[in-house]
Amino acid sequence: MKALRFAAAVLALGGSASCYDFTLADRLCEDGGRCASPPTDGGDAGAPDAGTTDAGRDGGSGDAGGDAGADAGNPDCCLNNGACANAATKLASTPTTQPQGIAVDPTWLYWINDDGSFVRAQHDGGNAQTLGSIPIAGRSLVVDPNYLSMIGYDMSGNDGGLFTCLHDGGQLTPVMQTRFMFGPTELNGVLYWMGNNRLWSGLPDGGSLFQYPIGSGLNGVQAMASSPERVFLGQNAPLSQVTSVQADSGTATVLASNQAVADVAFDGSAVYWVTAVDGGSWGLYRILPDGGAFTPLAAGAGPASPQALAIDSSGVYWTFAKSGNAFGKLMTLPFDGGPATCLQSGLFAAYRLALDANTVYWTDRSAAGVYSVPKP
Repeated sequence: MKALRFAAAVLALGGSASCYDFTLADRLCEDGGRCASPPTDGGDAGAPDAGTTDAGRDGGSGDAGGDAGADAGNPDCCLNNGACANAATKLASTPTTQPQGIAVDPTWLYWINDDGSFVRAQHDGGNAQTLGSIPIAGRSLVVDPNYLSMIGYDMSGNDGGLFTCLHDGGQLTPVMQTRFMFGPTELNGVLYWMGNNRLWSGLPDGGSLFQYPIGSGLNGVQAMASSPERVFLGQNAPLSQVTSVQADSGTATVLASNQAVADVAFDGSAVYWVTAVDGGSWGLYRILPDGGAFTPLAAGAGPASPQALAIDSSGVYWTFAKSGNAFGKLMTLPFDGGPATCLQSGLFAAYRLALDANTVYWTDRSAAGVYSVPKP
């Protein structure tokens, strides 16, 4: 396939890794005080084995979606001890580890923890099963019709790996082990990821891996997304840019500069990203995959620390982590051009998002839990 043509390096790794279980417990939501509508308990998740504006589509300068950082006049969120329109549900608590990446398919919700363990549960948190463990701190995972694909790395970045496993667990396949790992993103059964500041692609069953022939300019990657023709990279300092890489040739193009990217997503028509400047301003933007002028969708002043971004046909969703005395939030912006809305507040370190037809799911590292809330 096109994405696998260029093979500047080819690796073949084999072997397996052992699995182990862990237990989960409880936590309540707080917002400088308890929310009037606290999260409801999704059950014991710990038992092992148990239309957007025209300007946005043509790259023009559309109207920003409003100051999503403002707390005032937001009755739909549990702010100032007011009730959330929809109370969040605590699906799982992880008192001995921090949940990281999260993914969802039509049957199961999956997440990976920083102790390496990875878990699946029903969408309501029931029947939680610890499927196994990767041999390093878990950071992210994606799901396709057959495989879970997981990346882990230590805090130094010098020890990392990409591992795959069937949906029901079992033996792990180590696809790559190197430093400076990030990703993966998946499209049509092909995985893309960063390893040693290089872009790679391969199949989740292991075998030959292919390094894209890009010699430089790929450091600082903080986020990845993919389309049938391109891989999109969100890069933080020192480059601070959004980069598009052609999947068949490896040609890299900078789509937007001077962007301290926290996360990036693709909705089939446009690339979205959210920027984060510690203690300063933030922004949510959109650009066509071929480039051009980018459109600001929402913006605000600090303190704010955007973390995660996810998109589907219902709109754009993103999170803020707690920054200073300002608690984190879950935000949404509809595609019909309406204002940004706060869905939940009182979050601590809302790290990654996943969406299905009716629900938003997220992991909160500091709160050590997995949560959900109905879409508006």
